[in-house]
Amino acid sequence: MKRITSLLLLGLASASAAATAPIPKPKKTAVVVNQKPAEVLWDAWYTVTVSDSQHYGYYNDHVETKDGKVMFKNQFWKNEEGFINEESLGTFSDATTLAPLFFNFRSVYRTTETQIDGTVNGNELSVKTVRGGKELPIVRRALPPRTIFSAVFPVWLARKLPELKVDAHASFMTILEDNVEQQFNTVSGLARLEKPDEYAKKTGSKKIHVLYRDLASEWYFDDKGVPVRINMNGQKTRINRVSREEAEKFLRNIPPPDSAQAPSEPVPDTARTPAGEVEPEPRTRHEFRENPRAQ
Repeated sequence: MKRITSLLLLGLASASAAATAPIPKPKKTAVVVNQKPAEVLWDAWYTVTVSDSQHYGYYNDHVETKDGKVMFKNQFWKNEEGFINEESLGTFSDATTLAPLFFNFRSVYRTTETQIDGTVNGNELSVKTVRGGKELPIVRRALPPRTIFSAVFPVWLARKLPELKVDAHASFMTILEDNVEQQFNTVSGLARLEKPDEYAKKTGSKKIHVLYRDLASEWYFDDKGVPVRINMNGQKTRINRVSREEAEKFLRNIPPPDSAQAPSEPVPDTARTPAGEVEPEPRTRHEFRENPRAQ
């Protein structure tokens, strides 16, 4: 009992001394935050032309690395049935291996909005989709080794350029970020270096033949590893890198279909949907673009 009492008194005495003793002022220490700024790999604008003259759409690709990750952001505006529909896609991948980490996709087709969120944990992909306000069942997929997001295919291909050889194929496996109908199954493809054609010689670019989903395309990369042109001859489609100003003017002054008036620039789809009109199912980017990032 005396032992307990003495300990309590000692504690009280110590507390009293601490309360009356002057409190030393804390020393000011500088906090150094050593954060490397993001490295922009490229920020490029592209136009999409069908059948030599039809202005289908334009998009912006912004690619950067930071904190050990590659961030790929795509914004795509396209003219469909007199409406300017908008899509956006953002992906994060490991900067070294390009292993997928997570992605977010959003599209608006007239008044129908689709949002897709995907996360990779280990080798399992989990995808949540909300379309037209309705949540679809969560999709889970086991991913094969070396699978990448389809969005970062240009990054993968740019890294492969130094080792690609004429008529020697390099294989790849991708996740289609907006492919709800196919339940986000992986899709494989092949790429090989081609001998330079007239355009490649004129621009000093490298020509790559890509076979993806049984569709062939030709990619041209400049000396910095940035895509400058994509030809999809089977679909009579050409994608050209242009200035931002040229891209943003691409869908202006398009003749309206029938009697409907097509908007001159992207605006909210709800502002231009005819009242009472039955909307068709929205098209995914993979239903149009045949390259691995966006169809």
